[in-house]
Amino acid sequence: MSPEQYPHLQFIGVIKDKVRFRSAPRRSERTEHNRANRLEHYHHLRERFDHYNTWWSEQCEQRKQDNLPDIEGIPLWVQIDPNDRDADFLQRSMGFEIVSEEEDGFILVAANEETFHISGQALENFLAEQSQSGSPARLHELSDSETIQERLNRILPANILSEWQAIDDTTQILADFSISCNTGKFSKFRQQNHNETNEQYSQWMEHWEARVREQQIQLDEQKIRRENEVECLIQAYNGIVHDCFEECKQFELPDSFTMRIELNGRGFKDLVANYPYLFLVENIETFQRNMYEAKEEDWNTNAVVLPPIDGAPALCIIDSGIQEDHRLLQPAILTEDSYNFLPNESPSDIADYVSRYGHGTLVAGAVLHPSGIPQEGEVFLDGFIQNARILNQACELPRTVQPALYIQTIINHYYDLGTRLFNHSINSSISYRKTHMSTWASAIDKLSFENDVLLMQSAGNIQVNSANPQTFGIQNYLQEGIPYPDYLHKLSCRIANPAQSLQALTVGSISANDYADEGRKIIGGTEQTSAFSRCGPGIWGSIKPDVVEVGGGLLCNTSEPLIVSKHSDISPLLIQSTIHGAPAAGRNEIGTSFSTPLVSNLAIKLQHELPDESTLLYRALIANCARWPEWVDDTADLHKILCRYGYGIPRPELALTNDPYRVTLVYSSNTPIGAKEAMMFRVPVPENLRNAVTDYQVRIDITLSYAAMPRRTRKGHYNYVSCKLDWKCSRKNESEESFREHLFEDAGGQHDGYFPWTIRDDQHGRIPQARRNHSTLQKDWAIVDSHTLPEVFFIGVVGHKGWDNANQYPAKFALAVSFEVLGQEIPIYENIRIALEEIEVDQQRVTVNQNNRQAMFDF
Repeated sequence: MSPEQYPHLQFIGVIKDKVRFRSAPRRSERTEHNRANRLEHYHHLRERFDHYNTWWSEQCEQRKQDNLPDIEGIPLWVQIDPNDRDADFLQRSMGFEIVSEEEDGFILVAANEETFHISGQALENFLAEQSQSGSPARLHELSDSETIQERLNRILPANILSEWQAIDDTTQILADFSISCNTGKFSKFRQQNHNETNEQYSQWMEHWEARVREQQIQLDEQKIRRENEVECLIQAYNGIVHDCFEECKQFELPDSFTMRIELNGRGFKDLVANYPYLFLVENIETFQRNMYEAKEEDWNTNAVVLPPIDGAPALCIIDSGIQEDHRLLQPAILTEDSYNFLPNESPSDIADYVSRYGHGTLVAGAVLHPSGIPQEGEVFLDGFIQNARILNQACELPRTVQPALYIQTIINHYYDLGTRLFNHSINSSISYRKTHMSTWASAIDKLSFENDVLLMQSAGNIQVNSANPQTFGIQNYLQEGIPYPDYLHKLSCRIANPAQSLQALTVGSISANDYADEGRKIIGGTEQTSAFSRCGPGIWGSIKPDVVEVGGGLLCNTSEPLIVSKHSDISPLLIQSTIHGAPAAGRNEIGTSFSTPLVSNLAIKLQHELPDESTLLYRALIANCARWPEWVDDTADLHKILCRYGYGIPRPELALTNDPYRVTLVYSSNTPIGAKEAMMFRVPVPENLRNAVTDYQVRIDITLSYAAMPRRTRKGHYNYVSCKLDWKCSRKNESEESFREHLFEDAGGQHDGYFPWTIRDDQHGRIPQARRNHSTLQKDWAIVDSHTLPEVFFIGVVGHKGWDNANQYPAKFALAVSFEVLGQEIPIYENIRIALEEIEVDQQRVTVNQNNRQAMFDF
């Protein structure tokens, strides 16, 4: 069925307005105790402040005696009310600079002499019970200055932390250092008040914009000062800042920057222990290669590959290069756009030198031939391929290249060429860290927001054999008696950096078929999670992977010894590089690297069908069309299914078109939503579907896809994004007036309707352990009886406060909603299309009448 016959329908009569939130802040028992016992809390904090002031003076004097470079300020750990989502009172009222927010109410702050003066005055006001003096009650504790262990535990990665004591002065260490920058909250943005004239509001906006510009200048100046401070410290220890792309030294976000630094052990220890604005040290990533051994299998084809049609979309493959003259790939390669981004190499050296089959070549083949390669006939390709080489012949990134900077450089380069789709089958070899988003992943999030691009990102692979606790292998788990799929939910099997990126479309792997022989059996089976596929949840409880596709499987012996191995019958057919003598195609590799390109192919098809739409809509439609395997209905623990499958296996036909029994409504606009704003959408439900005489099973899928500007120094998704969105739907038989009131007057209240949603955002769905609103891709689905549907179904998308107080970065979004009569008893597509046209006519009539009344009034 062609998309032209049953295209997606646009929402009509969308309403946007301001909203109110009535939720009250919660305070812990300890905060209330501190308020009730002011004298006791005053003396406790005063003693700690005095102690730190003395200790800091001693530290400054000691650094001078030791001839150590000057460092302004000291790092401290403080603990605030864990229920407090606004830690900024520490900076606003007590003079601390917030460096980073951690778990359980712990905050890393920087202090100086002025801090102790401001905090002392705040304590005096608190004791005197002066107005607006309650902030010290929310400050529960100051950490012990005599030990830096708490700081090391939170800042350092596990491998460096374990070796801290063994680091001597001459050890050379290379790592990514993330530095916080914080001049306080920007001046708060507000909407025009009802009793305020346009002239008054215009004057307020003029002054507000001037304040915001001044604050931004102050923040930019602070970043420059911090950069210079760090460079001076590094130079004092003869260290190096690596800059590989156009002399770019750091990756920047609104609240921080990250540098790749190499220096000796003495300098490393000093910087980590004493530089107060350092909040995270990250390992140099080691990259995961597919190292599953198997007998080589050949494949021959006489198929003729034809180029894509003129104007077909282009997708950029960020990988190890591509064998561009391969006859099964060459018609789709945009050779003039190929570029080698590896430093100190020729930009034109874009071949795939990875032995034996290549890697980028395998990925390119999977993008262009998602259904395999026929033996005969003609093959029509869906889109063009651009080749961005960043991995060397060992399938590794040079140690001097910061991943965030190569992502930034490559995406900006190809975005200038008009490219919006990227395949990124590159991962770290270990699981992501859980408190702060990595620099690598946050770079993907920032670039996705700024440029309207979509990255298809592999979830990462579990090694077959590894005794390292951080990378424990499949065979090791099975030998220890931890069976499949239980081991998939171990911490060491979590998705690998940067797959936790909230904006990337992260793809896991499933097996295509079953297999067994005399001594071996597949681990899993048809549409079961691949034995090697890393699983979720993602960071802060987000849903990851987003979707899964076929990437192959692994076998295990049915008797001792337990040995895990590959087999061609459960490996995908892939196009191989022939540079090292391998056949042109074969079933010799498996991994999430090759399930991801199948989703990339669907993204190409969506861009071809919807060329003027945002990539946020492509992402929404891919998630919206995903389905769990049928056997899942008999599974008790749906949370583990969600962690392995995300939203399921994409069904391309559902993303691209509809049929008489299924309809998809979409919204994708350049109109963003800021905090305290909402948009309301109508879905008319045909009368024949609501007829109570005959009941039908109707599946409803709702998917919200949004993007916002990230920052890294705070905890939780709501402090990571500049503006947080979620969606709500109407209750049974709820009128438009009632839903409007709930949406715009009490947006903070729960309003998930009466449908049996699978996930929900209040822990009352079929999966109480998960919340859909912890992700920027929020899908939910329910199966309902048709007679319970209302005449009009309402959906609201609500903007919540993120970190962006000044509303500089409102969220962009897309929405996809589908209704499907599962038994295909009655058609609904045409009825809903006609109902939407009637809404549009009514909307136009109302607009004309309003304009006429205004014209009469003006006359």
